[in-house]
Amino acid sequence: MELLSCYRIDGYVCKAVDTYINVMTHPIHLLLGTAAVITKIAEPEHFPLHYFRPRVYAELRQIYANKEGVIDYIGFLQKKEFVPTRSPDPMLQLTLANSSGRTMKLALWKEVNKSPERVNMQELDSVDGPALIAASSVKVGDYKGTLQLNSTAATYLYVKPASPAIDLLLESIKKREDELDDEHGEGALIAVDISAKITIADLQRTDKDLLIGRTFIVEGSITELHSSIVWYYKACTNCPRAANESGSEWACASHGRFAAPRPA
Repeated sequence: MELLSCYRIDGYVCKAVDTYINVMTHPIHLLLGTAAVITKIAEPEHFPLHYFRPRVYAELRQIYANKEGVIDYIGFLQKKEFVPTRSPDPMLQLTLANSSGRTMKLALWKEVNKSPERVNMQELDSVDGPALIAASSVKVGDYKGTLQLNSTAATYLYVKPASPAIDLLLESIKKREDELDDEHGEGALIAVDISAKITIADLQRTDKDLLIGRTFIVEGSITELHSSIVWYYKACTNCPRAANESGSEWACASHGRFAAPRPA
């Protein structure tokens, strides 16, 4: 497979994302095995390099509190500097401002800032003035009580992105910022109510439709280990891999579809 090329994929398996390793915002990821068929698309010129779905400044605290995963963020570069870390490699920190001048720091760790494919340092160093910067797949974090954006394994940085729709994108961002200013006050981050508490017993009694999409932190103590309970998982009929539901059938990334799994 070649970078920046487009492919059609058949014979894949869909699996729900494990939230603790979630990088992409989609709830499903694809498993590709020997059953997958990958075909190169000959003329991919009409495919954009990245489809931006940026979030705005006022939403960041809510995104952090809800553990929503990664986001895209667009702003105007105000400052760039290398910040020392505990490792020998410094972190590249960018200060980005939105259309109203509110700033947010973006931390680009060595896995990103040392990769020419992810960050074009020569292009970034040549910037004169507040150039437009687009960062894909960053995560909202907290550093010493202050929100900041952090790079992930999927982050790419685009300096002065040349998308034909960038002007429309900036207009939609400004419109969203104005709407949130009217609703929550100018320059305010959306407040998050973290006072509500719920017990495990209450969770079990609550309608599951009211729980979907919400995150809870459970504090408790282990009182007993049930070592006699037999544990197993639903496996492929031809290999030890886990089987995944696929409509009325089951599927394995290596052996395709089959009627029913086996316990393993």
